[in-house]
Parts: sequence; structure tokens; C-alpha cells
Amino acid sequence: MQLDWAKPFNGPKWNALAALNVGGITVDGIYMIWFEASQARVVCVGNGRISRELARERNDREVIRYADRGTLLVTWAALPTLQQEGAVRYLTDLYPPLIKRFQPGAVPVAVNSPWR
Repeated sequence: MQLDWAKPFNGPKWNALAALNVGGITVDGIYMIWFEASQARVVCVGNGRISRELARERNDREVIRYADRGTLLVTWAALPTLQQEGAVRYLTDLYPPLIKRFQPGAVPVAVNSPWR
């Protein structure tokens, strides 16, 4: 499934989690948070109401502790609720995150990577 991953209209290539105005995000879907460094790593992959979930994630100590390794970046894509858990599972399998948050029984739903 081809997703349209969110990127800033101008400026940097990706949104910094700490500076993001989550109030303007009005979609449900999936998201990825990672840190930018010489050896970048996915911190977590999640789903739900994107504005609510990203507001929660940027206040989550488990997530924020990775900010000392590099800027925490984020992207998201709209996706119907019934496909979200499977897409999270697929991305979690493809890019093993430092914090795993998916339903173990979810059947993977293939989606495009934000980096390809």
C-alpha cells in the first residue's frame, strides 16, 4: 500500500518532534519517530489519532530519553483504522524500533517506507 508520508512544506526534510504543532494535524493513521545521528534508529512506530498520539509521545520519558542521541524526528501518514495495526506491525518488522508497541497478533500490512 502506498502512503503519503508527512514532510514539512519548506525547511528541513523532516519534522522535529519537539517543535511540531500537533494541533494542526487532523488525521488518524500511523507514525514513526526516530533520531537523526550517524547511526539513526527508529525509536517507535504507532497509530491512532496522530495529534493526540504525538502529543503523548513527546512527553513520554521512554521516548524523550533518546533525544540525547540525536534530534527526534517524526513523520505520519493517514490510514484507515482497520489497517493501522497491520501497518505498524509491518514497519516494526522492517525497522525494529527501540520501543516496541504493536499488537503481536496483528497481520502485517505492507506499506511503503518514509525513506524510499
